[in-house]
Amino acid sequence: MAEPTAEAEALVKALASMAANLPMAALELREGRMGPARQHALGDLLVELGQLVHRHAEMDQAASPDAGSSTPPP
Repeated sequence: MAEPTAEAEALVKALASMAANLPMAALELREGRMGPARQHALGDLLVELGQLVHRHAEMDQAASPDAGSSTPPP
């Protein structure tokens, strides 16, 4: 297995941080305690994180077109 790049490490750290904070955000949303500005900020962060994952996948694909598959995770 290849060593992870600095970009991959940063992506993993961002995903882990988001995963740790999502349960609280979901609770705040459910209970109506997250105002519109924070909802937009959360949405922006989720979109940006998604774009980073796509970019990382594209870099991996460019480096090794036969590696992996295009099937999304379960």
